[in-house]
Amino acid sequence: MRLIGRDRELGELAAYEGVVGLAGEPGIGKSRLLEELGARCGGRTVLGGAATEFETDVPFAAFAELFDEPSGILPAERYRYHREVGARLERMAGGRAVVLIVDDAHWADPASVELIAHLARRPIRTPLLVVVAFRPAQASERLLRALAGRPRVTLGPLTRAEAGELLRDVPASRRDDVYERAGGNPLFLEALSRSGGVPETVLDALSDELAARSPDALALARGGAVAGEPFAPELATAAAGLGGPAALAALDELLAAELVHACGPREFRFRHPIVRQAIYARTGAGWRIGAHARVAAVLARQDAAPVRRARHVEQCAQPGDTEAIAVLECAAAGVVARAPAAAARWWSAAARLLPSSASDDARLALLAPMATALGAAGELAAARDALYEVLTLVEDAELRGRLVAFIALIEQLLGRGDEARALLERTNGPSA
Repeated sequence: MRLIGRDRELGELAAYEGVVGLAGEPGIGKSRLLEELGARCGGRTVLGGAATEFETDVPFAAFAELFDEPSGILPAERYRYHREVGARLERMAGGRAVVLIVDDAHWADPASVELIAHLARRPIRTPLLVVVAFRPAQASERLLRALAGRPRVTLGPLTRAEAGELLRDVPASRRDDVYERAGGNPLFLEALSRSGGVPETVLDALSDELAARSPDALALARGGAVAGEPFAPELATAAAGLGGPAALAALDELLAAELVHACGPREFRFRHPIVRQAIYARTGAGWRIGAHARVAAVLARQDAAPVRRARHVEQCAQPGDTEAIAVLECAAAGVVARAPAAAARWWSAAARLLPSSASDDARLALLAPMATALGAAGELAAARDALYEVLTLVEDAELRGRLVAFIALIEQLLGRGDEARALLERTNGPSA
């Protein structure tokens, strides 16, 4: 795939000498940029290495493909080895400049990090560029110290215009939504453009980052994902079931790891929406029910607006909960003009909560506006199905006639002319 939107960063890297950090979150395009850097370094000797998460205890594993080195090297010998590596680089250069690439250095073993630090402190006699790519949130303190004071290039999200190439196969009506959910991250853009949901590749890319967090921080991240965006600390804390001091310490850990950031007084957002979605997707269904219930209880005590409460009530309310039905019904009525799809979902949720003993009038009061909202949202098939259900609850002949005519019109719009005629004939008798 062609490198997209990284010409400036590529030029910056190529212009440096010495050790340079290349920082960015998972999927942001560090490895692809390194490939392009290597391909464009004409006239230079290009060497590549990479650390892996499974070899963090193997000395010099990040350089294993470049330099043969027996394991079990003694501490007193390390520094002699560092000098020998420098001499070897000079010999391999053959009088040309050298580009040494170290990818995924956040997984680098201590010996590899020491070698990076040595190359930063003691340049060799041939021009040398060492590009060290890493994820800041997962980097060890040792690596961060080795790179302290060195130039750093940080890859940010693609712009909407740059992301357009990755979204060519996505309908124009969905592109803004996909871009927002992916936060401009190339890996996430590609994955979401293919699947629509949070795919396993994205979940796996974030799993290592989340695994490094403490249990309290992970619980608060899950609580924040349930609470919504932006989330208030008290809602995330309630969802997580944490105590106050533990929750604040956990929040500081999430901020330091750059999983969340402040966006206002006592308001926080995840790094980008897909991080929240991935965290939410990896929580157990039972835990989510309890977390939504805890948030709903806090919002009820705060006398929050039904629209704020509805999403949580929808996820945790039990059949027959009349208060939950009232909240959902009121929230739907409040947003139907500007968000008919959300209104339809909440009216549907309220209808599911009705007890089996509910009257036809009670069901009709929810299903009729739900069908109208579905039609306004362009969900014609769902609107037709809802109207068929409404039809079973209506006894007035005149109203039934209008409903049948409307359903037949929708059938026609859906390209189901035969079904429309059959419906009209069953209701009014065959036409002459």
